[in-house]
Amino acid sequence: MKSVTYEEFKGYGPCWLETSEGRRKLERIGRRKERWTAVDILDLPDSEVSAEDKLWAVLRPELIEEVTLHEFACRCAGACPWCWRGFRGEERIWTWNIKL
Repeated sequence: MKSVTYEEFKGYGPCWLETSEGRRKLERIGRRKERWTAVDILDLPDSEVSAEDKLWAVLRPELIEEVTLHEFACRCAGACPWCWRGFRGEERIWTWNIKL
């Protein structure tokens, strides 16, 4: 299973780094383990890390295989068709109708 260190994770630019309180919280959590898997992050208590922050943290190829991320994106799109605006010009690229 893929994993990252606390230092590698900081390289993703989490918003918690923007405040001194957030940096302290991230360090306190990050230093608990040498390496973190997606499951480790998702298992953090909701009182410490919001579901939104957990998803932001784990939905990346450094922690989840790209084929699995693609499958997840397709399932999300299928479960939420009203979230899509449709094609953008001739590029045929889907765009979100909601803020993620």
